[in-house]
Amino acid sequence: MTSDDDFLRAIQQNPTDPAPRLIFADWLDERADPRAGYLRTGLQLAQARPGQVADARRAFSQARAKCPATWIAELEQPATLLANPTPYESGWWGVDQGDARPARGTYELYPYRSLPPLPTSLLTQEARFLVAESPRPQTWQPPKPPNFELESDWDRLLRHPGLSALRSCTDCYFTHDAEWQADPNSDTAQSLRFYSDSQGSPDWFLRAEPWGDVTIVCGFVTSDYQDTPDDEDPPMDERDDWDNASGTGLELWYVAPTLEAFLARWWLENEIWYHVNRWPSADEVIPLTTEQSQYLAHYPPPPQSS
Repeated sequence: MTSDDDFLRAIQQNPTDPAPRLIFADWLDERADPRAGYLRTGLQLAQARPGQVADARRAFSQARAKCPATWIAELEQPATLLANPTPYESGWWGVDQGDARPARGTYELYPYRSLPPLPTSLLTQEARFLVAESPRPQTWQPPKPPNFELESDWDRLLRHPGLSALRSCTDCYFTHDAEWQADPNSDTAQSLRFYSDSQGSPDWFLRAEPWGDVTIVCGFVTSDYQDTPDDEDPPMDERDDWDNASGTGLELWYVAPTLEAFLARWWLENEIWYHVNRWPSADEVIPLTTEQSQYLAHYPPPPQSS
């Protein structure tokens, strides 16, 4: 093998086999490429015993911070994800994709590994869905993370005017809190909400480590609140409080390796939703793009009724 693409294909063909990753790491080491550290520490985290997980995750996160976001998004595609850089389970809170992938409610939690791969063309800040004419300017003036030395790629992306053109079938919107909040399951990570459902849950957060590693997590209010009668719902400021993640109702999931990957999947799934549900009317349905059609084709066709 003589190129990144060759090694990536070998990993994709055998995602649970450590050999292709170790061979790739050796090849990168010979070229003094820091991505070798990502591959090695990822394997160590995947194989860590319970008492070793925290240290292994920290080492993996630090190695991850030295790698390009587009490359990380490729290695952390659903089928090839080996090591999770967060303490949270991986999953995807998504909307139905018609008969191909039904949902039992407004949102459904789908196993991360069951998701379709994302086209590499959508994993950059030049993705074509960001060039749509924006109906209104996108405003993004977030607080600076305390004592963090973070690259600003995610900050520039969240200022992108094209984001305002992204449709949400559940009326989600871009926003941000006044302050970064300490992650409830980490001594080092901070999180900032950047996207919210209009009904108060779920919310999506940038989760950042001080050495520059950024992932996307989703917080969803689960049974503690869902079992509460409607007339006894907790106030919205309490429901949205990041501190609730400590165990009073807000559960967290790792949902995307990068902001670009989250936005790409969100765009694909929402546009597919509008198409398969014929919304707002059959006469106004926008045809699926090639990327959207390929995404939907990942799911086997539903059985034909007799």
